[in-house]
Amino acid sequence: MSTNNAGTVGLGNLGVAQQGAVWEFPSVGSCVAVCVLDPEARVAGVAHAMLPNSRGNTATELPAKYVDQAIAALLDRLIANGADPSRMLAAYCGCADLLTGPQPYLPLSIGSCNGSAVRTGLEHSGIRCMGSHVGGHHRRSVRFDSHTGEVRVKAGLRPEVVICNLLEEAA
Repeated sequence: MSTNNAGTVGLGNLGVAQQGAVWEFPSVGSCVAVCVLDPEARVAGVAHAMLPNSRGNTATELPAKYVDQAIAALLDRLIANGADPSRMLAAYCGCADLLTGPQPYLPLSIGSCNGSAVRTGLEHSGIRCMGSHVGGHHRRSVRFDSHTGEVRVKAGLRPEVVICNLLEEAA
């Protein structure tokens, strides 16, 4: 469990905190940063997943290595801290296609597959997605402030933008 000054979220990791945690994902490429908030319970959580599907592989020390396991583990931890799935709101960022040109050994983009896995996982969990910043061929930095509800993204040389505010979306 993360503290209220949560900090950086490394690949394959997740965190949950109550009231006012700020998380940063410094380099999100084909991986995906998932941010979830229950605005009523003021419980928030994040996951930084690398690959879309575990295919039943549970032999990993990283709780959020795979999107399918990350969303399930994050949901379990949020509920254990008083969140209710019917009130949860989410945003996600990343899912870039960082490899350019034909890649015969990669028939599908890992980034695209991660995006599809997140959408499916959130939908099956009953969590409403309020915003995303995905695709393209560039890395992003992501910042989620659970006190304000803002999910901010900076992509390449572009200015930082607020992709959504999970607290305002709840109102």
